[in-house]
Amino acid sequence: MLGSRKLARLLDHAQDAGAKVVLVGDDKQLAAIEAGGGFRGLRLRLGASTLSHNRRQAEPWEREAVEQLRDGDIETAMAAYREHERLVATETPGQLKETMLADWWGSFQQGNRVVILAYRRDEVDQFNTACQQLRDAQGQLGPERLQVHDRSFAVGDQVVCGKNTLQSLGVANASRGQVAALDLQQRSMTLRLEDGRQVTLPREYLDERPAWWVRGNPDRRTIDLAYATTGHKAQGITRDEALVRVTGSEDRQWLYVGGSRAIGRTTYYSVTTPEPASRHDPEREALDVPAADRTPTNQADQLATVARRDGGKRLAADTTATLDLRSMSKHDLRARRDQLAELLAAAPRDQARRFDQATTRREQHDQRLAQATSRLEQTRDQLAGLEHGPARWLRRGDLARVREQAKQAEEAEKVARQQADRAADRERAARQAQQQHQAHREANPELLAEYQAVVREDKWRSRADARAVELLQPEWSRDLGERPTNVKGGRAWDRAVEQTVEYRQRWNITDAEHPVGREPHGRDASLEQRQAWRHTTQALDRLRDLADDRTQRSERRDHPEATGRSDHQAERDDHQQATGRHPSDYRTGRPDRGRPHDHEHERAM
Repeated sequence: MLGSRKLARLLDHAQDAGAKVVLVGDDKQLAAIEAGGGFRGLRLRLGASTLSHNRRQAEPWEREAVEQLRDGDIETAMAAYREHERLVATETPGQLKETMLADWWGSFQQGNRVVILAYRRDEVDQFNTACQQLRDAQGQLGPERLQVHDRSFAVGDQVVCGKNTLQSLGVANASRGQVAALDLQQRSMTLRLEDGRQVTLPREYLDERPAWWVRGNPDRRTIDLAYATTGHKAQGITRDEALVRVTGSEDRQWLYVGGSRAIGRTTYYSVTTPEPASRHDPEREALDVPAADRTPTNQADQLATVARRDGGKRLAADTTATLDLRSMSKHDLRARRDQLAELLAAAPRDQARRFDQATTRREQHDQRLAQATSRLEQTRDQLAGLEHGPARWLRRGDLARVREQAKQAEEAEKVARQQADRAADRERAARQAQQQHQAHREANPELLAEYQAVVREDKWRSRADARAVELLQPEWSRDLGERPTNVKGGRAWDRAVEQTVEYRQRWNITDAEHPVGREPHGRDASLEQRQAWRHTTQALDRLRDLADDRTQRSERRDHPEATGRSDHQAERDDHQQATGRHPSDYRTGRPDRGRPHDHEHERAM
């Protein structure tokens, strides 16, 4: 949640002081309020040590569901919550609040650490007030009240701090605790924090009005009730049970944070109709919870809306813009294609299999090391027993044998430790390589798709250009002639047209008579243009050579007496020249043309 500008300042100070900075976080959770993405950018470039096992949620299915929330697979995760009856839908906001308060009170009475999570601060304020009233009605709060701005507090209330005073009071923003004592005369409050410390908040802390309060925003307080909280305030806490209010205005990062706070039970609540409750029951208008804007009509629509909304932030350098391929020239299109091909070729390879193998070997060597260490301890204990035991048990033969066994066990343990260290080094290298592969994929999620789109556009453009030349027949295409009907000639004609059109577009050739115009020379002609002109000219020459060959073969078929060959022989030779195989190869089933064939014998047969 640290903004990128503040992170940059922190790193600058650390560099000047020669200090080391270790960042801990999860960029799949809620992002910074201001410009963010710095943590994610560093993780992608430097790699990171990752906590691979979730130890917070007690139930295995819920750990899997939380991982699905993190990956954005909300549909699968919610199916699991629905199967375990963790989704609650009400028809009105008033019914939702009553249901959530009843569930909160039942869990709180059982001694659970339970919290209500809501997206909007006005909902959080209403839930906090209602929870405080429930406790006060049951006699769980002290009689005295200390008014701090627009909120009153009693002994026993659960509160959260909203201001950093680490140096003077040892209290940080989002520090949580319970009110232990109130001094109405001195206007001070004593808290018993969750970490066991007891601190006293003086009048100066409680009555301070920050700049954002002066600007007319009283929602953020230096001290507030903590029965309910927003997702940003909840990030980092752990509770026994969480009641999550879903409106459809959240994003999947918020839903992941809300779904991963509880150890034992997480339940999602939502309203299935946008109609206000006051129309049905005006007496309960005071209990209404503000409905989200454009509330969908069912939970599935709400959750689908949340799944589509990505609230993550990226650095500007990590943000890719979608290219308009249709507006790009043929030259720019191919340049982009080559650039993407180089990026794909240089991308780190998937090392998952190598990492799994390295992990398996490391575990095997760790097991062997444990066995070798155990044998060494046993032999040392046995040796110590012989050396320091009663004299009647000392035997020189036994002592020498045990000493030799201890020496061998020590050597075996040393070898096993070296092998385990090397296996750990190989696993670490494989893990880093796999992290680089995963970071590259995450930083360039659309790289392969963009390359495929560019290739498709290039091929479509080539076919369209060839078809346009074939149909429109511009004046410069007269030298190319009509498109041949055979496969080889058609491909050569398409390649020649493609290169010619690309050359004319790339270098703005307006010569209407010649396909590629005059040969570029002089200072105005670059080396790239001269090479392109030469390659295009060679393609046109190959096309003309094929046309000449077709003309000669046609003349030989029309006038066989001029060559002394029959029509059958001419067709057979033409087929052999076009396909590289003699017609007799098909009849005899002998594709190897290296063998001599007895054509007279075949004709006699």
